[in-house]
Amino acid sequence: MSKLHVIYFHGLGSNSKTAKVGMLRQQGFDVSAPDIPMDPEEAEKYLIDFIKKHSKYAIAKGATKIVFVGTSLGGYWAARMGEKFDAAQVLVNPAMNPEIQLQHFKGKYTDFASGTEKTLHPDVVKKFKLFPTKGDEGNRKYIIAKHDAVVKPHKPPKGSDVTHVDSADHSGTEFWSTVHDHLKDMASNKKA
Repeated sequence: MSKLHVIYFHGLGSNSKTAKVGMLRQQGFDVSAPDIPMDPEEAEKYLIDFIKKHSKYAIAKGATKIVFVGTSLGGYWAARMGEKFDAAQVLVNPAMNPEIQLQHFKGKYTDFASGTEKTLHPDVVKKFKLFPTKGDEGNRKYIIAKHDAVVKPHKPPKGSDVTHVDSADHSGTEFWSTVHDHLKDMASNKKA
């Protein structure tokens, strides 16, 4: 059985201390989680460095496979970084087109993690257009709530590996066992 190391990418208004990281650890997974800067230019540079550093650490600890897991905007980053590092990705309700999907968050919003008010500048949202994903579906698993209450559910390309969940939970917390089951299959080599 391969030993997975999960790098978890949080969504807008969250951080690396999200309950989902704790749930992954409780389920026995070795997990790293970055605090992702909002500006995509800063985030891109930071995430590349973070992944290089934590991948070396994970391999030194015996990991045989690195998997990127992300929720919402973190799903976008997991996909983008998965393409750069040729790593498997599990995307939960991903905001795959943030330059469009973040439009209704421009201005003031509440950071769910800290409860503080933050500002999402329109120029930052526009910048995401400069950082597209390629649509490399070979390493990608989508887990999508059919009735997502926050972001219009993403429609993966035909032939993609998708599990639809009868839920409105954008964060994926109420169906996190689906993520766990998929990662467990990956660890036992039932899935790539």
